[in-house]
Amino acid sequence: MEKFLSDPKLNYFFQCNKESVVALPIVSKIQQKSLTLFGYRLNQGVCAALRTYLENFKNAITRIALDNNGMGTGEVMTQLLEGVKA
Repeated sequence: MEKFLSDPKLNYFFQCNKESVVALPIVSKIQQKSLTLFGYRLNQGVCAALRTYLENFKNAITRIALDNNGMGTGEVMTQLLEGVKA
């Protein structure tokens, strides 16, 4: 099990499963350490999984671009930003 959790993509899918949400292909959107999500509707479970991913793989991204994600500035956005901050 630890071997699977050390793989960034599998770790993200495991975390989505743990949050009981459908895993969006967000990790595949990381290119050149930049995560660009335009038009992806993000919910609290996906953001919590992404937060855990970012906490575990701190060097995965250096830039995030978000637009039209339905997050606003509430708890969903906070989940994501806490992962970036870690």
